[in-house]
Amino acid sequence: MKALCWSGGKDSTLALIKSRPDLLITAIRGHCCVVSALPVQLVEQQAVRLGMPILLTEFSMQPEDRLRVVELLRSRGVTTVVLGDSVKEYDIGAFGEVCDAAGFQTEWPNLNNFNTAREFLATGNKARIVRCKKRPSLQGCELTLDLVAQLEAEGFDGSGNAGRLVYHTYVYDGPIFKNGASG
Repeated sequence: MKALCWSGGKDSTLALIKSRPDLLITAIRGHCCVVSALPVQLVEQQAVRLGMPILLTEFSMQPEDRLRVVELLRSRGVTTVVLGDSVKEYDIGAFGEVCDAAGFQTEWPNLNNFNTAREFLATGNKARIVRCKKRPSLQGCELTLDLVAQLEAEGFDGSGNAGRLVYHTYVYDGPIFKNGASG
């Protein structure tokens, strides 16, 4: 069984399309997704609209949390973990290392450049920027090829997930969803 680390954004959506997982797993802290800071309800709604089971788990990098998540994945029959929110060079919280050490196969389907955003847009799916510390005025903006070019010119991180110039997205519509737009 293959599990995809799901944040609800463009990177994990592209990873979903490429890897065809059986299960989504989302690290949460309180009522928010750890990676994207999206409210848990939005991520759950996405899973329903995708027609996929989702496993929400409290996660920090404390050793006991690592062990609990590994055991949870094993208990579900997971053998492969797809790191959809990150690229190997910027493994958020080193979760890929945790999975490798636990004996899971790991897949890293996305590149660390703006081509990932362009490739996502080419799928026909739609996303909005939900968090951008450097430029809060971008929050709520539709992710477009023009905006991707602007972010690239301004020195933002290509994957949107590493360094100081980060942005996070929420995928709300597109062909991956089984039943209509949301938001």
